[in-house]
Amino acid sequence: NKSTTTQKQSQQINEPKQTTKTTITPEKSTAINFTQLNNQINIIKNNGTKDKNYSIKLIGTNYDFTDRITWDGTPSNLTLIGDSNYNTKVVLNGMNNGISMFYIISGHSITFINITIVNGRSSESNIGGAITNHGIINLINASIQNNTHVLGGTYAHAYGGAIYNTGTINSYNSVFEGNNVTTYDSKYNPMLHDHVPNADVWSYGGAIYNTGTINCNNTTFNKNSAVTSTDSVEVGSYSHSYGGAIYNNGIITIINSLLIENQAYANAHSDLFGCAWSYGGAIHNNGTITIHNTILNKNYVKSIASLDTSAGSYGGAIYNNKIMEITKSSLIGNQAYTLYATMEINSFGGAIYNRGKLSISNLDLINNSVYSKFVEFGSNNGYGGAIFTTKYMHIINTRFINNSANCDMDGSAYGGAIYTENGLKVTNSIFINNTALNKGNDIYSLNKSCNYSIENNWWGNNTLNWNQSLTNINQPQSWIYLKLTTIKNNINVTENTQVKCDFNWKTDGKNITTYKNSALDNTLITYDLTNNIGKITPITTIIQNGTGITTFTGIKSGTETINLKAYNFKTNSITNITINPLKSNTKITYITPIINPGSNITIKATITNTKQENIKQGGVVIKINGKTLKDDYGQAIKIPVTNGTITYTYTIPEDYSTKKYNLTVKYLETEQYSPSEQTINFTITKTQTKTTIETIQPINPGNNLTIKANITDKNNKPVTTGYVILKINGKTLKDAKGNVIKVNVNNGKIAYNYTIPKNYSTKKYNLTVKYMGNNQNTQSEQIINFTITKAQPTITKIETISPIKAGNNLLIKANITDKNNKPVTTGYVI
Repeated sequence: NKSTTTQKQSQQINEPKQTTKTTITPEKSTAINFTQLNNQINIIKNNGTKDKNYSIKLIGTNYDFTDRITWDGTPSNLTLIGDSNYNTKVVLNGMNNGISMFYIISGHSITFINITIVNGRSSESNIGGAITNHGIINLINASIQNNTHVLGGTYAHAYGGAIYNTGTINSYNSVFEGNNVTTYDSKYNPMLHDHVPNADVWSYGGAIYNTGTINCNNTTFNKNSAVTSTDSVEVGSYSHSYGGAIYNNGIITIINSLLIENQAYANAHSDLFGCAWSYGGAIHNNGTITIHNTILNKNYVKSIASLDTSAGSYGGAIYNNKIMEITKSSLIGNQAYTLYATMEINSFGGAIYNRGKLSISNLDLINNSVYSKFVEFGSNNGYGGAIFTTKYMHIINTRFINNSANCDMDGSAYGGAIYTENGLKVTNSIFINNTALNKGNDIYSLNKSCNYSIENNWWGNNTLNWNQSLTNINQPQSWIYLKLTTIKNNINVTENTQVKCDFNWKTDGKNITTYKNSALDNTLITYDLTNNIGKITPITTIIQNGTGITTFTGIKSGTETINLKAYNFKTNSITNITINPLKSNTKITYITPIINPGSNITIKATITNTKQENIKQGGVVIKINGKTLKDDYGQAIKIPVTNGTITYTYTIPEDYSTKKYNLTVKYLETEQYSPSEQTINFTITKTQTKTTIETIQPINPGNNLTIKANITDKNNKPVTTGYVILKINGKTLKDAKGNVIKVNVNNGKIAYNYTIPKNYSTKKYNLTVKYMGNNQNTQSEQIINFTITKAQPTITKIETISPIKAGNNLLIKANITDKNNKPVTTGYVI
């Protein structure tokens, strides 16, 4: 008995260790797959206590849901943590199996950390595609992707492609991407319509449907969509899509976040009457929303209708029906687009459609647009490229840039930036390059009698056509204008001057003193040069305290016009700067000292600036007596400047006379330097010549004397012009008419045959060859001796005499020849 009692006591002592609490750590546990995860949550629900916080670490990578997890029971706080040790993300996968993945009751919370929730799919009304929350959800580094809430039927209403929320959502550093809420008039495939008459379908919140509270910080909503589609063969076909990312009927705060490429899309087809309406490409608000430091980019609403239908698209990014405040945010490239209807189509508010209380300040509304295309019988309207409002609005410090309102088929497009039906106040804001096809490029007012104030804004130009800019609104009494000034408007090449663009002025002459959070600050200004003969550094500036400052440097001489562009759109703020060339100095440093006609002259010069620095560009021309030297084609010879110097060799024409000349070296004006020149004198002198007589052999009287001589200059080059005279014993030779014999010089040579008179006695004579010179050459002569000698002994040869009888005549014949066997022509015999 004792042993039995002891055994029972032991069992009682050990019994608590045998419960489920002994198999897990109640507050911290792990799960590697969906089965373990579901089991751990059930264990916590069944055995946990209310005052503890429970967490499950997900150490697997894929958790394929086969059932919905409902978070209820005694414990209220649960955290699911993705294992950060894995390179791949932890994915909770709904497998598109038609069930919502999580259901959280009021008073309970789940925190998702480092987790991705995908492919949840709900086909139940009031159940989100992935999560239905009546408690609290905390999303930290989480991704909610590709979840769907889809319903079909005559009066189908679907809420929240990813989350249906009546509780609280806190999202930090998380992403909602590719989630979708869809309704259609068929109970089956949305692509195979049942042609249901009087179909009326509604889709709310492509990512989130909210009637509770949402706080988003550093959260991205990307490519989420709310879609409706109907097709009726009888009366009635209605499609309504609200909030491509978020539909709000509660309270939402969004800061430091992104809403990109979300859409609300409605499609209706009816044989008799129907409509397709879409509202808020990113957000539809029927509650209270605060948005701060957030970007809404490329969101859109799109409606398409056919046959006897009407269609409308309202608020490419935001549709506001209640209370909304937007500060320090950007709405860029959003669009309201409506295509085809027979009765009426409207596209209102490319970025924002407002029919509630909307406060906006410090916004950028850029490249937003409305467009309505093709209506067969009814009206075709595109109003408010950036904002369409039915309520009075006060807009502060906001930029409206390149927004547009357009339509086709003879429709109406009003208000490129703003369309208002009930008054407006805009202050310290910017309107640049907004356009409307018909009226009101910047602002269109439906009612001229409403309360308007548009003073003290900048309209993209200092002067503009107010009739094109404003419709049913009087032009402002004063507006801000952009003043462009320079410290100096006359500078030299390479010189700098400060360029200042200044918003500190109004057309009434008053200074602007308040710039805190002004739209004028942070304006991107680009400086555009008309002639590109200068340089702006930097080429762009950001306006700070109403002012932007840059530096202009002159590069080339001339007049430069500076135009300002704001956000790359040209303004009419311009100023001119005169750029003067730098002074140059030309100095001739060398010229060949002795210059003769036909000789080469070498000219050297330096070209420097006022700082005695070598100029390394441009060229010079050379003038002699004011006449510019030219080449064989008649073109002025331009000698390039190399590192501040020029060297040029020129051949003086032989016909230049000997006298003083002016030599000018002129530096030609360039885009940086002014012209300069120097003139000096030089003298062309005659070339020294030399006459050299070739050797003359002794000659006999009556014989021809061949005289040859070479006429050369000092460089032993042949003289090609002029003539020589000849003298014997100082007496100039003359021809038969008594004229002095002149022998022309041919390529430095002369040759002349002179017959020595027979009466010249045999002796020595002086022969002079004198070059007579000309304008280019000096005279020169040479005298040599030559001898006239008797002829060499002759040879007398008597011809043969035949025998003769006495008393007969004897005929004696003889030949008298010289040594060369030439007949002797003078003298006698005995």
